[in-house]
Amino acid sequence: MTLILFFLACDAFSFLSTEEDSATETTAPTPNPEADIDWNEEQLVLKIKNGDSIQLEFGIVETSDECSADTVYGCWTGENCSATSGYISPDGSSIGPYCHPVGTTGVTLEYSANLTDVMDGVTGTNVIEGGRTGFPAPTEEESYEYKVTYYLNNTNSQDCWVWGVNPEYFEEQNCTFPVPIHSVDSSSNMRFILK
Repeated sequence: MTLILFFLACDAFSFLSTEEDSATETTAPTPNPEADIDWNEEQLVLKIKNGDSIQLEFGIVETSDECSADTVYGCWTGENCSATSGYISPDGSSIGPYCHPVGTTGVTLEYSANLTDVMDGVTGTNVIEGGRTGFPAPTEEESYEYKVTYYLNNTNSQDCWVWGVNPEYFEEQNCTFPVPIHSVDSSSNMRFILK
């Protein structure tokens, strides 16, 4: 009987010791990345917070009812990160698809002078590059920030997130809808948690 009690006491002590060791090895959970997008006067700025372990690419498409009803130009979809198609211009030529590299911290995109020129394939300052978007700077008369849908793709895991006017545009990619945060700096600034 004494021998059984001795083993039980050893097992109880061993259990307490393991529990104590595991508590000291616990680390704080890694916070989810945050995407902060701002249509400021000079540039379209996407900032990524807590993105140290991910490599992202960014897409943006025009998805408003207004452009959907336009029978000449339609919606600008040349920056949709699609592997198959970008935008088809009124003359039938294909433009894009473009996808902006974001890295782990974000990207700043210069505005084009005129979206119609981009859609017509006019060369010069309207050519879409890694550091330029087809969308023009917001003005009092015209602003695209509430006429678009955004796309972020983690190139390592292929996880993706979409938000904006019509997230269903990216339905085939099975993306997650990020959670909006209410802390914004201005009416043109939006922040989302990428879960």
